[in-house]
Amino acid sequence: SDQLLKLEQIELRKQDEEEKELGQISNKVYKHYCLAIGLVLTFLTLLSLTLMQTSRNLTDFWLSYWTQTHLNSSSQPSPSRIHVLNPFTVHFYTPNGFIDPNQTFDNNNNSSSSSNFFFLVYGSLCLSNTVFTLFRAFLFAYSGITAGKFIHKSLIKSLSRAQIKFFVVTPRGRILNRLSSDIYCIDDSLPFILNIFLANSFGLVGILVVTCYSLPWFSLSLIPLAVLYYSIQNFYRWTSRELKRLSSVSLSPVYTHFHETLTGLTTIRSFRQVSRFLKQNESYLSNYIKASYVSAAAGQWLNFRLQMISVAMITVVGFTAVFQHVYSTANASLIGLALSYILTVTGLLNGLITTFTETEKEMVSVERVHQFESLEAENWKGKQEVDAQWPARPTIDFINVVLKYDVDGLNALDDVSFSINAGEKLGICGRTGSGKSSLFMALFRAVELHVGTIRVNDTNVRDLDLETLR
Repeated sequence: SDQLLKLEQIELRKQDEEEKELGQISNKVYKHYCLAIGLVLTFLTLLSLTLMQTSRNLTDFWLSYWTQTHLNSSSQPSPSRIHVLNPFTVHFYTPNGFIDPNQTFDNNNNSSSSSNFFFLVYGSLCLSNTVFTLFRAFLFAYSGITAGKFIHKSLIKSLSRAQIKFFVVTPRGRILNRLSSDIYCIDDSLPFILNIFLANSFGLVGILVVTCYSLPWFSLSLIPLAVLYYSIQNFYRWTSRELKRLSSVSLSPVYTHFHETLTGLTTIRSFRQVSRFLKQNESYLSNYIKASYVSAAAGQWLNFRLQMISVAMITVVGFTAVFQHVYSTANASLIGLALSYILTVTGLLNGLITTFTETEKEMVSVERVHQFESLEAENWKGKQEVDAQWPARPTIDFINVVLKYDVDGLNALDDVSFSINAGEKLGICGRTGSGKSSLFMALFRAVELHVGTIRVNDTNVRDLDLETLR
């Protein structure tokens, strides 16, 4: 008997535990979020990101090219010429020889026109980068609002059409957790962190392309660094993702216990069980805080290792620049551009994996809400149509009705049969759990009958649309 009691307790504990996914986020979750945004809006957002990063890198590259062109033109030696000095003319002497004032004036004009051209192109690139950045910010904000509205509407629709059995077996804390915490993440946190993640991704790609173009030998070091980076981020992602799931699952008992405590506050005080409920609340909060603390510790573990990878990249770029300079294969302006870019890679690498992991963690909310969007719905469509005046003078007949709230549960109504004629008034009496509310559940098809038939004016209610019936 003790063994059977333990088995029953284990089974009840399994029913109380909230379902959670395992492993990486499924592709169908990302697909669901993209569909919530809209395929056209998703494409336009990614296009604006690509154009924004491209225009930014072209702006820096053009500035580097402008600097190199100016250095080349100013360092060109003048051809050696013999000047006949005229006492009535002013002559200028430079390390490159005498300069004719008239020729200097023409060179200044050419230099001024060249500078205007470079400045015009540079200003156009800056303006285009500003425009693309504004488009990207607007499209991301609009996409987040669109996805949040679509997912929230789908969740409410699914819950409003779900069977009563779902609300009987599901604690209210789980439903409140989806409607509050998870919806907040989808509305606010997910678009914000996804925006930063994509910006970091495109920024890192731009930095690596420019650096490899400026210092081709640097590309050889990317292979071992990429393997090391992938192994670290993969280990961290799996850990942090499961910690996020544990955090979300451990939050539902807090909501459930709080709701039950408020509902039964009078009973708790009358039986002097306040201290026990306080200890339970502290236990639930402690479990939630443990998961959050371990998640923060994992973030610090990742931060240290990414800084070491960034130091290695900066060192490789520095040695490569010196090596190419010794063999006169280096472009000074491009090396300066590469060095200025690679110095920012520490923050980008850290931000990339952090935002990617945070994006996955926030996508857990989409995953959890998506579980409730596929609930088993009531059968709203019927086979039989009735006129607008139905039922004019209704008669209700219960014929051998058997109702169960759960397939394996006890009968709430057991072989109930009776008839009610039009115009009759009657009262239903009985103790708690005798089946008074179950009669109305069966009549309005809030719960489908296990056995039997209910007729209104000789029409089987199973064949009617729920909207018409109710």
